Amino acid sequence: MAEEKTNLIGNLPDDERWFLQRVDGFLDLGMTRKAREELARVAPEHHASAAYRAISMRIAFEEKDWSQAADIASSLREQFPNDPGFWIQLAYAKRRSDGIEVARHILTDALVRFPNVATIPFNLACYECQLGRLDEAMRRLNQAVALDAHCRDAALEDEDLRALWPKIGG
Repeated sequence: MAEEKTNLIGNLPDDERWFLQRVDGFLDLGMTRKAREELARVAPEHHASAAYRAISMRIAFEEKDWSQAADIASSLREQFPNDPGFWIQLAYAKRRSDGIEVARHILTDALVRFPNVATIPFNLACYECQLGRLDEAMRRLNQAVALDAHCRDAALEDEDLRALWPKIGG
């Protein structure tokens, strides 16, 4: 099952869309400073838009400002509760700002809501592995692989799952 993608652009004016697309492009090139400069060109009345907040969250992720990333992801998850991506992004930021247990709780709730999104049990496998719960980590990884076979290869490259590598094989 493909993840639902939320249309964040909505009804922003064309020039505001252009600024946000440029920000996205600069981030793709690793040019965070230029991305921030371009983001500053967005008119203040559009700063509350979902698109502006989402690109601001991406900058926060790039800058490893986990608290800001978590705050923005939380507001987007609240606004778009049916988009699993915001749950996943919130958990990722919370893992770094508040710890694995907080992130684990978020994704455990998300898994109930989105049982067919492989990224959720995959990330739960990572958390369980880091917490030393290897049997549960393997169970979650198997759940992710059942949803998306590519998760097996991804697991063999993910340092969080290193303890499982001998069981996964390669």
